[in-house]
Amino acid sequence: MSREFPRSIPASAPLVLACAILPLTLAGIQAVLGRAPRLWAVEPAAWFALAWLGALPVLRGARRSAARTIGAALVLGLGAVALFLYAGPALRALSPSPAWLPELAPPAFLLLAWLWASTFGPPSRRAFLAWGGVLGLLRCLELGLNLAVLDRPPLASVLGCPDSLACVLVFCLCAALSARGEDRPGRAGLWLFAILPGLAACFSALALFTAGWCLLFFGPGRPRLRIPLFVLCLILTAGALILPLDQHTVLTRLEQSRQWLAVFQALGESPGAWLAGLPLDRALPQDASPDLLSLLQAIGRAPAMRLSELHAFWPRVIASWGLPGPLLLLVLLAVPVLRRPTAFGAGAYAACLSLGLTTPLFHSGNAAVVLVLALASASRVDSRAAADYDSNAPLVALDGRNAPE
Repeated sequence: MSREFPRSIPASAPLVLACAILPLTLAGIQAVLGRAPRLWAVEPAAWFALAWLGALPVLRGARRSAARTIGAALVLGLGAVALFLYAGPALRALSPSPAWLPELAPPAFLLLAWLWASTFGPPSRRAFLAWGGVLGLLRCLELGLNLAVLDRPPLASVLGCPDSLACVLVFCLCAALSARGEDRPGRAGLWLFAILPGLAACFSALALFTAGWCLLFFGPGRPRLRIPLFVLCLILTAGALILPLDQHTVLTRLEQSRQWLAVFQALGESPGAWLAGLPLDRALPQDASPDLLSLLQAIGRAPAMRLSELHAFWPRVIASWGLPGPLLLLVLLAVPVLRRPTAFGAGAYAACLSLGLTTPLFHSGNAAVVLVLALASASRVDSRAAADYDSNAPLVALDGRNAPE
């Protein structure tokens, strides 16, 4: 694979889709239709389209004629459209709807990211920082419009799920991390000051806290510069916890503890489920938190909860697949980190462990694909330094000094 691949446009295409095209598309649909689009339909369609575009150069690389390449691309495109438009809705229309259908999303997104990185190479660290900065600025702009013009709750977002946006921003932020002796990407500090405000605008307390300790333990610069950033993230975390938000967000946060309690209670009632998982169509116990249940019933919200309704990733995957499922996933994600340990890879892997406690993580295509590409990029940083860093220009560190070339 050419050394220029990590700098190529195809390598960074998933980042462009996750950080700019898909959020702006969702915002455009909202502006045209006057209502929020169905994220479960728009996001997979966007990744389907990207997978089809990624297959085109592979088909062309088989030394086929132009006509045969176009024909194969049309057949592949029609198959993808038929699968998305007809197979998915037909399965959901079944009564009862297959409970295993939503659980196919994480392996599908992970496979797409792995195939993309294997075909085009991973994006450069600079690409993660740049597109993460773009997403951060978009979220800040949206927050400003919500407060000053549209009179909407601060957490309301037409760019996508705020938790998923926060995951993407944290993984992009990890590209600025560097341990002692590692090269630092150029102008990392400047991009951090675009990513951090966007992360604060997502009001995700766990994401802010995760970004803080990643910068504290793995961040670039000297400790006297990393500690203030950590303190800033702690202040933003406290603000995200105490600021009055919309009713849906408050209920989601209240239900997170109930979800964890319900999962462990259900697993405790069926000891064998720790290995094989719970039946996917099983309703979780309702009496895990009686006080919260009475609150939900008072406002007319259904207290019943199934595995497909769990918001947090780790309790959902433990309940669905048992302990072997998440352990296998963690081992697979650890392979690139252990192959060539870097602060970028360690930070992204640790952030994955943390963010899955309260966010959908791999059930969101944006977060899943960006994480896998980040781990792939981190594992090749040292061997592809010429592609990831501009060694002919001075690097701006967080402390304002120029790093050595």
